[in-house]
Amino acid sequence: MVTLDRHRCTPSSAVLTRLSFLLANASHSSAFIISSSGTTVSPPHLLVSRHAAAKVAMLEGTRWTLQLDVGPERGTWMPPQWGQSGARAAPKVRVQFLADGELKLTEEGPYDSRIVKWTGSGGWYLEGENKVQFWLSHAGLARDDVTLQPGKLWFAAPAWGQQLSKRGNLLIKQSKLGWLPFLPTLPGTTGSFLVGTFRSVVAQEGDPPLTA
Repeated sequence: MVTLDRHRCTPSSAVLTRLSFLLANASHSSAFIISSSGTTVSPPHLLVSRHAAAKVAMLEGTRWTLQLDVGPERGTWMPPQWGQSGARAAPKVRVQFLADGELKLTEEGPYDSRIVKWTGSGGWYLEGENKVQFWLSHAGLARDDVTLQPGKLWFAAPAWGQQLSKRGNLLIKQSKLGWLPFLPTLPGTTGSFLVGTFRSVVAQEGDPPLTA
């Protein structure tokens, strides 16, 4: 083992850099390197792995209350008349991320059946390490001129560890380029179209029901 007494000598940064490299690569079990201040810190490969682990989304088992806001957004390719009145649909749901990519719908707003009829649980998957997409199936959504055909409503948001972003986008996926039916997507592909946003809050044990 090599030790340096910073009270007796002040090694150059080049020497410390070389020494740190040798110590860090001598064994993958190395628990420290020597910094320029004479203190010890974790080797780079451990720092990187810990940082990456903190970023990877691990939403399984978490529960969330989601406030939806369906309506025209800047950049949407929905038809020009869609939501032209200014109306917006704002249902609320409570969901839980389960194993094997299942998204469980545990509760919905008391009056939301007038706007949307959810048809059971949905699914979820990670995009890379810190993005998640999930969906719920519905039998149609309507609030004045804001309407969606029966299908899946997609949610997309960043996620880190067990934390879902406080805000995300609502999407639908279809095999045409928005309101231009003569411009289909490539065979076997679908396009994603922005239809609103949502906000998320962690659902805690003891939270009042959405009907309260």
